[in-house]
Amino acid sequence: MKPTFEWKKPLNNGRLRTPVHFLSNSYDGPEPSGDELSEVFSTYCEIYSSSMKDIEILNNVNAKFGMTIVIRNQSTAFIPTRDLQVKVDDYRYQNQTFNIYDIRPTDESYTIVLGVVGDD
Repeated sequence: MKPTFEWKKPLNNGRLRTPVHFLSNSYDGPEPSGDELSEVFSTYCEIYSSSMKDIEILNNVNAKFGMTIVIRNQSTAFIPTRDLQVKVDDYRYQNQTFNIYDIRPTDESYTIVLGVVGDD
């Protein structure tokens, strides 16, 4: 019996071309605050077409539109969480801040589903 191997397309720096910034609400007071977002981490990402699983996740939150990005796993330097917001430096997504709806970590990368809900 021959062993079977599953080949995975390796993540390389050539596909990570789009700058992405992870933002957090820096206000820590007792009253609600406006748009005080500070940058927590920035890196490069690959934007690709969302899978059916990603589209279902975005449909469940009634997202206007969304995308899926892949970033390199930074080990303990940065671990993305769902309470962060994301800005993507691409002319197609100017003035748009995305919420994180799903994070799928692997040994070498994070796959992150981003979406915009409401009138952002």
